[in-house]
Amino acid sequence: GTMPIIAAVGAAMAGVMTQMTEMSREGYANAGAIATEVMENIRTVQAFGQEEHEVQRFLGAAKPSEEAGLKRELASNGSVGVTYFVMFCSYGIAFWFSSYLIEWGRSDVGSITACFFSVLFASFALGLIFPSFSAFSESRGSARKLFNIIDRI
Repeated sequence: GTMPIIAAVGAAMAGVMTQMTEMSREGYANAGAIATEVMENIRTVQAFGQEEHEVQRFLGAAKPSEEAGLKRELASNGSVGVTYFVMFCSYGIAFWFSSYLIEWGRSDVGSITACFFSVLFASFALGLIFPSFSAFSESRGSARKLFNIIDRI
């Protein structure tokens, strides 16, 4: 019953991670271009006393990457939190209903415990898949720009 909710959260996380990774990569590329330009022309920058200006220019170019990285981490950790919330709520409901099953004589403690731990281990196994999804999402986001370059050639 909770699998569609967890899958939807995972899909939303993957979309946000891809978008934020792409934004982060662009910001780092711009900041790197500024750093390269300044280092290649360091004598000119120093002769005109523009060191602080160039530092501020670099920080301005790197700021979008920082914001995108924070959003990416918020989405990633938020999705893990929602996943665990749904999972533990379903465990609570399962134990609550199990008490009625035991009271009505339809099941015993051993069967309920075995079922609970089977579901618990399966849930944790499925939960371990999401870090791999985030790695694929990050890879897809960073590869998009490379594929755009290849398509232009």
